[in-house]
Amino acid sequence: MNNDGESAFLNDQCADWVDNGIVYEIFPRSYSASGDLDGITADIQRIADLGVSAIWMMPIFEGPSDHGYEITDYYTIEQDYGTNEDLQELVDAAHAHGIKVILDMVINHTGIGHPFMQDAIRYGRNSFYWDWYDRDAAGNPTHYYDWNNLPNINLDNPETTRYYIDMCKYWVEEFDIDGYRCDVAWGPLQRSPQFWVDWRRELKKIKPEFFLLGEAGASDFNIFTNRYDLAYDWALHHEGAAGFSNMFPAIPNLTNLTQLITNYGFPWPEYKNPFRFMENHDEARYITVKTPAQTKLVSELLLTIPGVPMIYAGQEIGETSQRGTINWGSDPNGMLSHYYRLLNARKRLPAMRVGDFDLLTTDQPGPCYAFARTGDGMDPIVFLGNFSSTSQLVTVNLDANLLGIHPDSTYVVSEITTSTSFTRLGSGANRNLHQLVRLLRSCG
Repeated sequence: MNNDGESAFLNDQCADWVDNGIVYEIFPRSYSASGDLDGITADIQRIADLGVSAIWMMPIFEGPSDHGYEITDYYTIEQDYGTNEDLQELVDAAHAHGIKVILDMVINHTGIGHPFMQDAIRYGRNSFYWDWYDRDAAGNPTHYYDWNNLPNINLDNPETTRYYIDMCKYWVEEFDIDGYRCDVAWGPLQRSPQFWVDWRRELKKIKPEFFLLGEAGASDFNIFTNRYDLAYDWALHHEGAAGFSNMFPAIPNLTNLTQLITNYGFPWPEYKNPFRFMENHDEARYITVKTPAQTKLVSELLLTIPGVPMIYAGQEIGETSQRGTINWGSDPNGMLSHYYRLLNARKRLPAMRVGDFDLLTTDQPGPCYAFARTGDGMDPIVFLGNFSSTSQLVTVNLDANLLGIHPDSTYVVSEITTSTSFTRLGSGANRNLHQLVRLLRSCG
């Protein structure tokens, strides 16, 4: 806030912490043996040590489904998860460790068992809630795909709109949560595009630094315009041969990889970011479809490119179950130390989060990919990735001006994933960088 008590942010801006965020998705039911909010609170120190800045919990509200996306009461926490007091304890503990708390909110649809829908089913057009749901010409509730038990909400109805905005404000005002991730955000964008605009404005009045993530494609900039701070980069995840889920066993087309990372040369709007991930509760665990070496390489790419990255709880130990209880005692491929170094490096090095992205050339352009992240007053970061099935000895061509290298200055070059380093004069950095690059492993 400024001295006049007005927001320091314009409606379409977001706080620095959002731009710099590292998000950790949690399915409360699978996170701990207790499967509740207390199980997360008890582990908050470990989460903080991991280096993430925010936790996003899948829906914690009352409903009959295991996953939580079939909500029947937006004002009550799922019985298995705990109480309002348990949520407050979790929020307080997270804040004490510098971690933001993001709730998963479902405003595209309710569960068919929600009292509003049940009233409409019972009383038909005489129900007060009949028009609270989107309907086809015959009066039947609409839904997407085969989601017969998830009727779409009519967000063109002013009373419905007011209810959902007030409900979202409640969890911010009463529990000091820090953001929402909204399920099927593309649905209301199509049916009632003004809703997200009004919703955002009201939430930002309460907490200007609030985090808003929409489950919608980041390539459609409409989801950003006065609506969301972040949206899903589905293209980088699974479109084309260079998408994360498709890039092995063949060596990906590295030109296409650059296009995916940079949105084909169309920059995202200012203050807006693609939300990037390797796996989540809807996608297979990466390590179950790729090798451990490939998984480590893609995680290095994920945590070095621009955008806001997300780690799905258990990913850091190579968990293979998508939604089963995480086996925290197992880490057969040494993933935890790998993720710990990467996440904490991103947390501590601004260039990894918000630095400019520039390609670098190498003498092995077929299998190897190189780029730099740089910015004023930031230690530069160089990414070197070997996408072939054999080890490579590579020389990368460094741009001294880009990296701020002076020939008569001494530099320490640190290899993040192996915690090794060496010291060189600027005049010899390019020539001797092979001592660092020879550590590149094969990914096959």
